[in-house]
Amino acid sequence: MIFKKIKDTKNNVQKKEKVPPAPKVKQVTKKKASILVTGGVVLVVGLSVFGAMRAISFGSTLDEIKKEVVTVKKKDAEPVEETIDYGLVNRYMNDFVSVYINTGEEAKDGQKRLDNLENYVSYDLVENAENLSIDTSRKLNSYHLVGIEEKENFYLAHCQVSYTLTQSNGKVDEKTKKKVPSKKEIKSDLVVPFQFKDRLISVISRPYFVADKAPLGKTKGLEQSKGITEENKALEKEKPAITKFLKVFFVKYANSDKKDLELVMKDVELMGGEYEFVKMEDTSMSIYPIGDEIGVQVSVVFKGKGTSFEHKESFTLKLKQQNNSYFIEEMKHYFKIDEKGK
Repeated sequence: MIFKKIKDTKNNVQKKEKVPPAPKVKQVTKKKASILVTGGVVLVVGLSVFGAMRAISFGSTLDEIKKEVVTVKKKDAEPVEETIDYGLVNRYMNDFVSVYINTGEEAKDGQKRLDNLENYVSYDLVENAENLSIDTSRKLNSYHLVGIEEKENFYLAHCQVSYTLTQSNGKVDEKTKKKVPSKKEIKSDLVVPFQFKDRLISVISRPYFVADKAPLGKTKGLEQSKGITEENKALEKEKPAITKFLKVFFVKYANSDKKDLELVMKDVELMGGEYEFVKMEDTSMSIYPIGDEIGVQVSVVFKGKGTSFEHKESFTLKLKQQNNSYFIEEMKHYFKIDEKGK
């Protein structure tokens, strides 16, 4: 009995002291080890590349921010370009065209008109005087500003006008034995060269008429080149031939026959067919070389068809010799500031 208890106790002790089996050690193969090493290297390289790209991106962004700051500072430092005020130009041209077109019916009206024009123009009115015959009057019927064209350092206002020309020395009425005035309505585009600066406007060259197509400031006017330089003396021998060609051309230009003009000029312009060529002031004509071409500045007088009313226009032309004659490569309705035509 006692022996049995001792035996059971010994068995219990042995059960409690029984050591658990040792864990099995997993063996890693050489192939798996290579994969793990390679993966680690790739991870490290990837993190390095990512870090480098982030650094480059940050540096690039910083450079762009610096450039933007410099650009903003530069823009702030630059003067703001003045924008043309269409409404202001429209009001100005409405007043100017009214003074320019309306001539009155008496001799005193002519001087009053010139006095009023002095407030608008920067060119010499005396030098550019028109033949305002008291036998002919001009009255504006309507005006509309149809566009503003930007040129080198000035603008062109395109004004659609309608006016009546009245010729007082018309036919004699058989009953009253008095002269009956003849009237003619003309529609045309009047183009006005002007400058716009500090919200002041000034007409800088003679207005001119072109075929009908569907405030106060003072600046230096566009003037014709003066005198003969050493450079263009060689062209003086060309002057008679150029003068002859241009007189024929301006007759065609006044008549506005497109087919005729296509033979003598590159970009055909039409005057409208309501005017006649009177004369070209060839004594004051300037001729100068522009490379292989010839530059010409000249004043031309036109008159309304069937009337004695005359007006003068300014032209700068670029000619090239062609078949013992000349061809007009370019025509401007004002005297270009640079006599070289640039």
